[in-house]
Amino acid sequence: MADGHISVDQIEVGEKPCELVVTWEDGASSRIDLSGLIARDPEFAGLAMPELFAQVSAADWGWGAEWPGGISCSARVLSRLARDQHPWSTDDYIRWQDDLGLSNQQASDVLGVTTRTIEYYRSGKPLSRTVQIACMAIRDDSAYLDAFYKERKPGRPPRQDS
Repeated sequence: MADGHISVDQIEVGEKPCELVVTWEDGASSRIDLSGLIARDPEFAGLAMPELFAQVSAADWGWGAEWPGGISCSARVLSRLARDQHPWSTDDYIRWQDDLGLSNQQASDVLGVTTRTIEYYRSGKPLSRTVQIACMAIRDDSAYLDAFYKERKPGRPPRQDS
């Protein structure tokens, strides 16, 4: 399911409403909530009917999910939903900060939180969904990082004599 070709091996209805359990060709599996897609995209509105949603199947050659009536969703979209819905761990947050080369002060500037909050995230405090979404947006589009990044020099600022 990583970069490159994404292919669905198996697909079934999950335990929750509008949930799919997708097994990818590499053997990994994901639980994916399609309720937002169903509520917001007219193409998927029919899937609000549980009897239609339950008729999901993996499309030929693993390119995605399909339902009767020509409703389909690509493996790439399913993969993106799975990635974005997965809650971040402390390691995910640290990897994000390290990959961007952000100090704690720079990360706090970019995310609009205190450096103490950044230290909490790095020590295991769960990220709010809002912070996770911000981190994903910054990771996926560097313009967000450019918009809020501030260059910081190590040490204390010089003393201002008045």
